[in-house]
Amino acid sequence: MKPSYIFGLSLLFLSTPIFAQVDIPNNGPLRIVGPESIKMDANNGDVIEATYFIKNWSDDTIIIDQIVPECICVTPEVNTKQVPPNSIDSILLYLNTKHVPPGPYFKRTFVDYGPHTFELILQGNIKVIRPIYKKGQKPIIYTPENRPVQNTKIPYENY
Repeated sequence: MKPSYIFGLSLLFLSTPIFAQVDIPNNGPLRIVGPESIKMDANNGDVIEATYFIKNWSDDTIIIDQIVPECICVTPEVNTKQVPPNSIDSILLYLNTKHVPPGPYFKRTFVDYGPHTFELILQGNIKVIRPIYKKGQKPIIYTPENRPVQNTKIPYENY
C-alpha cells in the first residue's frame, strides 16, 4: 500500500466524529410540561434545585423505571414513580456545584419509562466567589445558597 493511501485513510478517520449527540424526542405518553432545559447561573458551592413538571397524557398509570443523571453531581428526586392518567407531577433535580468546575456547565438527566425516554437539561454558568479581605477585619467568606428554579411559571395552565 502506498503511503499516500494511508495518509488519505487517516484523514478520513480523523474527520469522522467519534461522539454524536443523542436526540431524544419528548413525544411519548409522559411529557415535559414547558421546556426541557433550565438555565441557571450559580456561584461555586450553591445547590440548584430544578423542578421539571411532567404530564401523563395517556389513560393508563405510567411507572417511571429510572432517572439517570450523566453526572454524579446531579441527584434526582421524584414524589412517586407512578404517574396517574391525565395528571401532572414533578421531578426535582439537585445540582451540587461544589464539585463542578467554574465556567459553563451542561448536565443531562434521562428519565426512562416503559420503552420511552426523555431528557432533562440543566445548563448555565458557575463562577467562583473569592473571600473579601479588609485590613483589621475577619475575611468575608461567601456562604453557599440553595437556588430554586422551575421549567415553567404556571405548570397547570393550558395543559
